[in-house]
Amino acid sequence: MIPIGEVGLSGEVRGVSHLEARIAEVEKMGFTRCIVPKTSLKQLTKKNQIELIGITSLSQVMENLF
Repeated sequence: MIPIGEVGLSGEVRGVSHLEARIAEVEKMGFTRCIVPKTSLKQLTKKNQIELIGITSLSQVMENLF
């Protein structure tokens, strides 16, 4: 599992640019799950083979990782 996103000072996870390209690279590397900002999930247009987990805060990232 690999997380993608930007963490704000209060622990919120913000979207990043070029998310579809980043996810495509993660798939090429062989990962099967990816943690992404929940707000960015709506913007994705391409169907991916990888499981995407939408989160809004750093605490949710930690819950999914451990």
